[in-house]
Amino acid sequence: MATPMNNTGNALGSVAPADLQDNAQVLDELVNGGADKVTGRTGKELKSWAGMEKENAGIIESTRQNLIPLGRQYMSLAAAQADISNIALNSTTYVRSTDTAALAIEYRNVDGNLVATGRKMPSQQAVDKAASSAQQAGLSVEKKIFDDDGVEIVHALADADGKAPLTTNKLGAVGMARAEIASQGGNDIPWAITDSNRIPYIAGTPMGGVCVGNTEIVEIPGPPGIVFCDANYIPMACTPGFESDQDIPVLGGGSVEPIVAEKFRAYDTMGVRSEGQSLSLGIGAPANAPQPISITQPYGNKGFSNNNNSDTTDTDVYVPLHESSYQPSEGTWPAAETPVTGATSKLVSEIQVETGLAWDQQDSIYIGSSPGTGGKRIIDLIKGTSAYNRMIAHVTNSVRLSALEGKSHAELAVLWLQGESDYSSGTTREKYLELYLQFITDNLSDKKAITGQKFDPIFISYQLSTHRSYNRATPVIALALRDAALSGITEIAFPAYIGSYWGSSDWVHGTSEDYYMFSQYFGRMIYKKRKDMIDGVTGKIHRLDVVDEVRQGMLNTLYFNVPVPPLVFDTSWVTPAENMGFHVRNKTSLSVVDVISSVNIVGRDRVRVATTRPLTDDEVITYGWGKAGDPQTNGRVSGPRGNLRDSEGDLAGESYTDGAGVLRKLHNWCVIF
Repeated sequence: MATPMNNTGNALGSVAPADLQDNAQVLDELVNGGADKVTGRTGKELKSWAGMEKENAGIIESTRQNLIPLGRQYMSLAAAQADISNIALNSTTYVRSTDTAALAIEYRNVDGNLVATGRKMPSQQAVDKAASSAQQAGLSVEKKIFDDDGVEIVHALADADGKAPLTTNKLGAVGMARAEIASQGGNDIPWAITDSNRIPYIAGTPMGGVCVGNTEIVEIPGPPGIVFCDANYIPMACTPGFESDQDIPVLGGGSVEPIVAEKFRAYDTMGVRSEGQSLSLGIGAPANAPQPISITQPYGNKGFSNNNNSDTTDTDVYVPLHESSYQPSEGTWPAAETPVTGATSKLVSEIQVETGLAWDQQDSIYIGSSPGTGGKRIIDLIKGTSAYNRMIAHVTNSVRLSALEGKSHAELAVLWLQGESDYSSGTTREKYLELYLQFITDNLSDKKAITGQKFDPIFISYQLSTHRSYNRATPVIALALRDAALSGITEIAFPAYIGSYWGSSDWVHGTSEDYYMFSQYFGRMIYKKRKDMIDGVTGKIHRLDVVDEVRQGMLNTLYFNVPVPPLVFDTSWVTPAENMGFHVRNKTSLSVVDVISSVNIVGRDRVRVATTRPLTDDEVITYGWGKAGDPQTNGRVSGPRGNLRDSEGDLAGESYTDGAGVLRKLHNWCVIF
């Protein structure tokens, strides 16, 4: 500017002479100056008239270059080329076609020469021909057609006879021959390829995978590799390189022989042993004077003549299996009702219901005994101990006595009741599991070596609930027993919180009626696992146990293996536990995090735990633990417990009335987890 600006800095709206002078100078530059922009009195840059003219000229030129000169008609390529000065560089124009297939042909101005782009405007004749071809192929929109379900088909590919192997209906479903690809609605099957009866054979799954028949293919978090699971997501096998702390068979990647379960064979006599510590012997406190219940043998099952815990099996003979009051070889507390008589009787009864055969027409009779030793930690029961040797003697002398009768003998099942002394001594979960798995390996291997049988005996445990009785906050032994069951090596017949215990004595040892109830659970589980072996079924679980968890915001859904639906919260047999037995815990400290707002059964296999906030990755849902500050008791009234069960006890033959007139239904109760 010719005259320097005053730049007073006054606010907008100022009428000071100096500001009016500055405004006049700026206006003069905006209208008459040649610069694109001018700085105003307040320091803001303003577009000048010259700048706006330049900008508009650029827009007009850009528009001109991108518009086809529609006002001109080029009847020939020569005419268009002659008018090239009016066709902007790199823009396109159209020339009338000389044939009937196209109305016009597109050309582009490339350095002053028109070059065909390959694109054409179709003529009406070409459109009519395409429509005719489409109609002959079965693609039509002139007439509404519908699929078998009455849904309008909007697209179809058909042959000349009107048969349409490929269709799309108004709902978006794609039909292929006799199949259909469609959304099934809901979360269980988001989409599916179905047959003519709408039965899916390829479908989407809730976890985002694909289900082919009964096989689900899904990506889950974890190490790389492929894992083959059963319907309960229990691993059965994996590919080489998959890292897991579970003993999963590996498929491929070498010349390792596949693991094949030996076929079950019935022997003339088959052993069932109750092993472990005092509960395996039916022990009670002297003041309680426990009395036997199974005092007669209703079938042909046999035991040792001394007693079921006999330490003189090398001189014993077979007698009808029954229970009696006796004094175990070790300890001072009396015993009365071991699980073996009730369990073997239940087994015979279940087989009779299945086959219609009386006991003397069945394949085997059962030899029951209880070679356990009271008050022993698991390390005191493993191979090499005197307690272990007594168990071996029971098997060896069963083979001997059966042979004297001209009969073959094999071992059928182990009933494991042990762990209380390991709570007392502070055995860790990891150490107990290590010793337990080694015990099982040695136990089954040595029994097979004695009898010569090829198949493994069935190993069934209970799940003790005595941790609060020993002032333990965490049920580490119960969890270790479940760890073994999750590996498929064992099965859990029942969680012990469903029983009643001698409270005035120790809250550890059960009443005779409860020992008998335990025997019924054991016998039924032997029957189920025996039937699995006969049918060639492996890996099937029969306990009520959680198999999956899905978290969505404040809704946490637990999925269960339910032997006999429906699920029930039973507060009659087991008194109500806080949150029905469920708690949220910190993974590290295992302390309770009080965020549960409700617990409800929401499906045939689902329980929903609602929380006041979303759970973190450091929090886990547990069941049946109780919590610090709870009474140091055990059992269904005041001990650590839960109220979730299935409905198997409502089936015929799965309940009984005890000696006190109490109806006992053999429902499957959820294991502690």
